[in-house]
Amino acid sequence: MYLSQREAIILDQLLYNHSGIPISSFQSLLQVSRRTVYREITNLEESLKTLNIQIVNERNKGYRLVGNAETLDMLREENTARNQYVFSKDERQDGIVTTLLVNESPVTAEALSQQFGVSLNTIYQDIDAIEDNLGIIRLNRLPAQGFMIQTDEITNRNIVATNIYNNLSSTNSIAYLSDLTEIGASLDKPFFLTFISDISLKTVLESFNQSDMTADRKMNDNQIRPVLIQLAYAIDRMKAGYAIADIVHIHQNVPSDVINLAYQITGYIAEQLKMNIPINERNLLVNQLEGINFKNKESIFNVNFDTQLSYKVQKLIRLVSEKTANDFRKDKRLYKGLISHIRAALKRIENDPITTFKDTSLELVVDQYNDLYAQVEASFKEVFATDISHEEVAYILMHFAAAYEAGPTFNYQPRLLVIVSHYGGTGKIIKERIDKQFHDIFQVDITQLSDIDQLDVGTYSMILSTTTLKHFPVEYHLISPIFSEHDIELLKDFIATYKIGHKNQLTNQFSNDNYKLTFEEMRDSIMIADGLLKQFKVVDVESKASVEETIQSLIQTLEPVEVSSKELVAQAIIKRYKTTPIGIPNTNMSLFHSVHANVKRPLFKVYNLSTPFSVEGMDRQTIQLQRVLLLLAPAPLDTNVKTVLGWISQSIIENNINTDLYNKGNEEALRNLLSRLFVEAIQESGKGDD
Repeated sequence: MYLSQREAIILDQLLYNHSGIPISSFQSLLQVSRRTVYREITNLEESLKTLNIQIVNERNKGYRLVGNAETLDMLREENTARNQYVFSKDERQDGIVTTLLVNESPVTAEALSQQFGVSLNTIYQDIDAIEDNLGIIRLNRLPAQGFMIQTDEITNRNIVATNIYNNLSSTNSIAYLSDLTEIGASLDKPFFLTFISDISLKTVLESFNQSDMTADRKMNDNQIRPVLIQLAYAIDRMKAGYAIADIVHIHQNVPSDVINLAYQITGYIAEQLKMNIPINERNLLVNQLEGINFKNKESIFNVNFDTQLSYKVQKLIRLVSEKTANDFRKDKRLYKGLISHIRAALKRIENDPITTFKDTSLELVVDQYNDLYAQVEASFKEVFATDISHEEVAYILMHFAAAYEAGPTFNYQPRLLVIVSHYGGTGKIIKERIDKQFHDIFQVDITQLSDIDQLDVGTYSMILSTTTLKHFPVEYHLISPIFSEHDIELLKDFIATYKIGHKNQLTNQFSNDNYKLTFEEMRDSIMIADGLLKQFKVVDVESKASVEETIQSLIQTLEPVEVSSKELVAQAIIKRYKTTPIGIPNTNMSLFHSVHANVKRPLFKVYNLSTPFSVEGMDRQTIQLQRVLLLLAPAPLDTNVKTVLGWISQSIIENNINTDLYNKGNEEALRNLLSRLFVEAIQESGKGDD
């Protein structure tokens, strides 16, 4: 149930006053006109309909609530739990900023004081601090009216969405959103989610669930959740009549499937809510989705394959390997995970270099791998020559840490049982405080004393109780019903002890490719590899006047069983050469490749040129091209062919030894390298991650 700030204040008064409240009292409390109070009460009544609760106005008495006694009691209990929640200073100031941005009219200090449960003096101190932090964004102090923050629409949305996401417990938000899609709105809505209407949240969730995203892509939930929040809040803003003033252009080189996905999502929302979504809003979502780390398989034959990024990711892995004396190049999955993640991270940095989403659960990873973190950060800045936030480095660190921890892992997350006399406000307060203080460290179960016989208490790492347990079979700790600072210290001491001897299960924090080749796929891969080896050659050729003419000459030497319509294939290769740097840095070779309908079978050959050419490398530096690596595949591209040729392309810059062999090795040395590569790759794919 979504309530505006004023609606929440009105409900709070009605819940505890049974005799009736005159409209003049609400006017005085809210510092608004009579007409505004009528509007807020009408909106509140609409929200309460789902609970079968009415607001009645009795002559000479005023407004009061009428409904089922049990429902009203439950509503009071939830309201009490919310009011007992103690905001930290940062949470409160983020909440104030969000409140001012969401409201179209000024908000009084008195209203903020009641909303956040602090004194007027504290609110004025918060306003001073907020004003300093906002920088060029203006906070208006309006005499006798209150406070307002005025900014452009996109900035408003970015700040609100960031504040909401940064202050959400992942456990509570995921549970609420899951309930929202399955059973509808529930009463215990996390405070910061109350700034977005349930209908917008639900429609956005449904739009993502029915889209091609969940069917064809692997998503990083920590990155997609901010986009969900941004889009749901944008819908509320559009409904309220707010529009983006400037024209929003789609960024260059955005894959067409990302554009189609954004338009599919917004199309669904427009249809469900019967509203018009302007092109600006659709394009904004395209750019936001571009910054999500989709786990797509990387291949040089993909239309959008970025050779420069591929080289830089390989260089990053090499630098971290050298600085830490751990050869991360051996982990085939590391490159795949990093190239997807870093592409998205660079887009996020480009789109919004100021606003960053916090993920406090990352600190545990950073603490455990502090030295590795420092080397990853330094190497990233050296390779990509750009500043990067602490959170982005920590996400990249997780990939390296998973590679480092490859091997047997043990369950890291301890299970915590909290026993309360009655699962209501107390249980929710304790769970929220644990989630806030120990973000995702514990698996927390809350149970009532009456239900304890249904649990296997021996499976929990630690047990807490708000009441004394007579004849309890295992050790437990008595805690305060409001989960005091002493109780927090108790859990901190437990964590310090528990970590000893436990290996961090980092590999669970992001998805890896656990795919195994089937027998048929393994057989086909072996046949493709065998065919490539049989036709592989290293050939000395005469250079022509230019790179383009030389490539045309090389293609003409191929057999009809390998390539037909040779001119068309040559044109395709030359077109890619002119648009993408393909020189391998610090070598004298370039990889020329193409997928074309006139290529009859997979092909890999090497050509030594009599005279070198100056060409641009993947690092944008000039190299002297003296060796051409030619990699061709038929179109449409068969999955197994793509996999096998991908082994070759990735191995070229996988490590310095391979690169040197491809650059200078003779035919026998390269054939041996390819044979070993195919054997190792097929064996590894056959094992999967078992």
